[in-house]
Amino acid sequence: MIVPMVRHKSLPELLVLALICAGFAGSLLVYRIVLPDHFDFLTSDEVMLGFFSSAGTFWLGVKIAGSDDANNPRRGPFNEFCMGTGLVLIVQALLNYIGLLTRSFFLIAVGGALAASLLAIARWLLPSRGAKIQAGTVMVGFDRASAELAGILPYPLVGVVGGPSDVPGTPVVGYGQLEESLKLWDPRQIVVSAHGMARIDPSVLLNLRLDGTSIKSTPELFEALLGRVSCAGREPVDVLLSQVQSGNTQAMAFQAVYTNLIGLGLLIAAAPLIAVAMGAIALFSGPGPIIETEECSGFQNIPFRRMRFRTRRTDGTRVQTRVGSVISRLRLGSLPLLFNIVRGEMALFGPRPVRREFVGPLTKTLPFYSMRSAVKPGIISWAAVQSHRYRVRIDALTEIEYDLYYVKHASPLLDFEILMRLIVGGKRGKDSPLELAPVVR
Repeated sequence: MIVPMVRHKSLPELLVLALICAGFAGSLLVYRIVLPDHFDFLTSDEVMLGFFSSAGTFWLGVKIAGSDDANNPRRGPFNEFCMGTGLVLIVQALLNYIGLLTRSFFLIAVGGALAASLLAIARWLLPSRGAKIQAGTVMVGFDRASAELAGILPYPLVGVVGGPSDVPGTPVVGYGQLEESLKLWDPRQIVVSAHGMARIDPSVLLNLRLDGTSIKSTPELFEALLGRVSCAGREPVDVLLSQVQSGNTQAMAFQAVYTNLIGLGLLIAAAPLIAVAMGAIALFSGPGPIIETEECSGFQNIPFRRMRFRTRRTDGTRVQTRVGSVISRLRLGSLPLLFNIVRGEMALFGPRPVRREFVGPLTKTLPFYSMRSAVKPGIISWAAVQSHRYRVRIDALTEIEYDLYYVKHASPLLDFEILMRLIVGGKRGKDSPLELAPVVR
């Protein structure tokens, strides 16, 4: 089970902005000390424009990363650094292009690192607002999603209504004792499962919400904390008309443009390597095709031929050839996927492709499976990156939950987060191989 710990604190927005300004002011000071010649090259107007554009854009990145929720797991030093510096790089590249600013990667990187570090230190040192008044979570109804959430709640679990609960030492009461138990526990947050909502009087929760208590559904909190869409105990009709089913069409249209452009650029850059690999396979791997294809289900279940270098013999033994062994060790077998991207059949990021003959049986077994086709399959999936991040293998249901999260939240910012996690993520565990676009068999 993937169990990221979440303990974030909310800071006043003026303090956030002040700390970000301090971080970029510190980067200017470091730049002047370490690289005085380069600093003297900058004009005073460039220094001021660079400082204010960097601080303002980084603040916007922090807001986007946190999604205005202090308990969002994306609000962390790493995520804020990636989001903030990424946006600053884009803005300053535009300013540099029109001749208003001389861009400095040093100032951006150091300023972003200092700002993210100062924010993290402030959240660690300062008390969370309101924590002394209400400090617990009450779960109304307890299902599989509730069990996964119990260990990572931002406020400790103080009671369960209508259990049973899997958390040792947690008081459990019946639905008939809801009102008196909530008065006793005085929770900061109430998490309600679908089963629990059907068994209680909604007016009780409405009054608590008007009094300032946070009321969240189990699927809502599950998605925010774990980066997955909760499927356990839910029917496809529950999300049939939601964004999970249709995806964000505007984001997908924009993604199609930059995905094809990046794919074309990568294909041109990798053309010599692809040519060498094709020649080696043709000369030293015996009879058979140079590129193997498999029919997979694509966007809206439209079939396409997924391409991959042949690395095994075709005599029925399926033994890896010498050239194929080298290609596999160098992780070059998936290079022909760039052709799939340029042809518009795949994207850089998205759910991994599935062989067409398995889509029907998988959809019958897992009704939510068909909703993955709302976006193009990708070379790198959100599920694979999360498996790589936590160094675990994920089961079929968990992978679908990650895929549906990507379908629902697909955007350039999520793609950028996936890329950054892939580049600077932790070492891969022995049980969590990260392969480019493996086909579900």
